[in-house]
Amino acid sequence: MSISENLQRIYTEITQLAEQKTGGAPRVFHDTEWPSPCEIPNSVENKSVAWQQVAQQGSLDKLEKALETQFPQQLKEYFASFYSDNLFANYQEHNLCLLQAWSEQDFDRLQQNITGHVLMKRRLKQADTVFFATCEEDDLLLVMDLADGSIWLEYLGKAPHHKLADSMAAFLSECKGLYYVQ
Repeated sequence: MSISENLQRIYTEITQLAEQKTGGAPRVFHDTEWPSPCEIPNSVENKSVAWQQVAQQGSLDKLEKALETQFPQQLKEYFASFYSDNLFANYQEHNLCLLQAWSEQDFDRLQQNITGHVLMKRRLKQADTVFFATCEEDDLLLVMDLADGSIWLEYLGKAPHHKLADSMAAFLSECKGLYYVQ
């Protein structure tokens, strides 16, 4: 299954769980200053809005050029397939948050954060990694090693310490969508 197909599968699992728990689409806090194509029209109620995953055609090409690196294709596909709220998931009994871009503005902000992360890794003389998810533990990230595309756990500012999967596709194939009533 491709990266985008796995992301879509996880979103579908979240949507089905939301439907079971709330009778409707997944909902997120509605911030009028942070609009998104994911917002379902006319669905704002009680300071929340229903949302859906929306295909996008983003690109990390300019970021690659600026950082003078090459991102694995699976990382590019992960961040540039959809606009979406973050996807809560479970991987081998660990709850995590798969980071997604909510809008074009959020995609730009995400790229700035990736830049900061890569530059920090270089200052620390560590291998380049890019974060793509967070764990329940605040400073624990899931990252992709840019050298080989493998997926690791990494404490912020530290070298990766525990390999989870050989690729993003292998990692995502084991993730199951979760829905939290917000």
